Amino acid sequence: MNSKKNILFTWVGMVDIKAATGKISNSGPVLQAIQKGKYDEIHLFFYINSEENTKSALIKKEFEWLNSDGKYISLSKKYGQLIKSSPPSESGTYKSFFEDWCKNNKRNPKFENFLDITSNTTQMADRYIKWINDKYTAHSEIQSHKFELDNENDSNSMYKKTLKVVETTFKQSPRRDREITFFLSPGTPSMAFVWTMIAFSNPIQNIKLIASSDHSQGIRDLDIPFKIYVEKVHKRSRQESQKLIKIFEDLEEPASFLEMIAIGPAIKSCKDEAKSWAYGNEAVLILGETGTGKEAFAKAIHEASARKEAYIKCINCGAIPENLIESELFGTTKGAYSGAIEKKGLFEEAKNGTVFLDEIGDLRLQHQVAILRALQENKIRRVGGNKDIDIDVRILTATNKNLHEEISKNNFRADLFYRIAVGIIKLPPLRERKEDIPELINYYLDKVNHNCKDIPTWKSKSISAEALKYAVEQYEWPGNIRELINVLTRASRIPLNIGSRLIDLETFKKSIACITVGRTSQNDYSLESMINTELGTFKLEEVIKFCANKAMKETGNRKNLAAKLLGITRPTLDKYLKMS
Repeated sequence: MNSKKNILFTWVGMVDIKAATGKISNSGPVLQAIQKGKYDEIHLFFYINSEENTKSALIKKEFEWLNSDGKYISLSKKYGQLIKSSPPSESGTYKSFFEDWCKNNKRNPKFENFLDITSNTTQMADRYIKWINDKYTAHSEIQSHKFELDNENDSNSMYKKTLKVVETTFKQSPRRDREITFFLSPGTPSMAFVWTMIAFSNPIQNIKLIASSDHSQGIRDLDIPFKIYVEKVHKRSRQESQKLIKIFEDLEEPASFLEMIAIGPAIKSCKDEAKSWAYGNEAVLILGETGTGKEAFAKAIHEASARKEAYIKCINCGAIPENLIESELFGTTKGAYSGAIEKKGLFEEAKNGTVFLDEIGDLRLQHQVAILRALQENKIRRVGGNKDIDIDVRILTATNKNLHEEISKNNFRADLFYRIAVGIIKLPPLRERKEDIPELINYYLDKVNHNCKDIPTWKSKSISAEALKYAVEQYEWPGNIRELINVLTRASRIPLNIGSRLIDLETFKKSIACITVGRTSQNDYSLESMINTELGTFKLEEVIKFCANKAMKETGNRKNLAAKLLGITRPTLDKYLKMS
């Protein structure tokens, strides 16, 4: 038995209005769809002409009424000009105006069902609502939404207003308990396109599209790929479809991107790209050096997407031991290996959500094959299991490696690359977006001040002009934003500076040179003590490898102790030791 709540969204078109007034013999597409679908909740949308456009609409449109033979009579636009030259003082006097005109022109129309359809009015909508409630006696909740629009192709306002209603409905019941139907036929092509856009931007919702067919088929389900639909609209009206697509550009900033600092053109472009990819369901690859904010971008994309109600599950592929990577991703069955328990992997835990695979370039080829299979078939198999499990996740990935080079070296599969790189966002290093540094420093210093406010003798910190100038103009920030955050934290927490309100140039420089990678009660393993020089004179890779080798020496080549000393995992230490 299907216990899902069936919900219908539809515009009410002019054919439906005519059906409600008896001007056509059939019941109109909306009532036909309602009677066939057996919906629990029905949302009717009405386009109401804005007041300032009502008069112009009266002039432009033809006027129809029933004559004595029950046939349509159409007054051409020249009669509209008569109204323009002598408009009635109130809409209610149009009936008498037409009666006088018909009498003078020897016409004898029946006005008992007179309806002014020269504009879309609230009265017209109310009449239809009463009619459909009388006709449709099933126990369904019918809600009406009247939107004042400049015209029936006011796509921007139309999208925003309908989306609000749809999103409110989404929030009122869990996704698994509802099925959403959009009826495309009533109304204008712009109205149908907006429904399609909403459906396309919510790929994980239980959504279907229906449309009117010929009289023999009635209402039918649609299964048209969105891109084909867009191409069809483009062919019919390129200008209109361009206007509709521009809707996304005019939407309010997604909340997940609001705190993202993007002043310079390079990072601004990345932010715009991320917002555009957020609305779909495609795989996106985020490229950038260590510390550029790849995970922050992935989380922002997820939070702005239709999957935001579900989890985003993140994993650093380079930080998981090789023999555990598949069990982390796909889960395990009890007894799969010694000590194994029944456990879900990230792909199952992120059901209907997003999986973010950070440093995917560090995966070995055999693990790449397993991920490729999961993406191709939308199925996974737990380690030790023999049963395929369906998955529904979006894949976001990131790496600091050049995957094209890795492919040429046979270290990365080309077929997996093309699966994960539908969208590609390349984040600039901090040295290439220096106009952002002052704002980034203010933002993260505020966070430091908030986190440290309970420390005795703490005083809120700011940075001196000299230190700021050095940060922007002289230092290259090899560790990017992550390094910037750490430097500000250290500069604020240096014992002699806790009671000071200003981070001066000397304190700032000292915080850059003394990057602590690990500490024990016996020894201080700061970079300053290890290499006894400034970080800026070395490549970052050289510094990392030096520290790894130094930790190995200090612990008698015991990798587990060396990794613990440095505050990293054993696989990460192995990777650092192999750096060239």
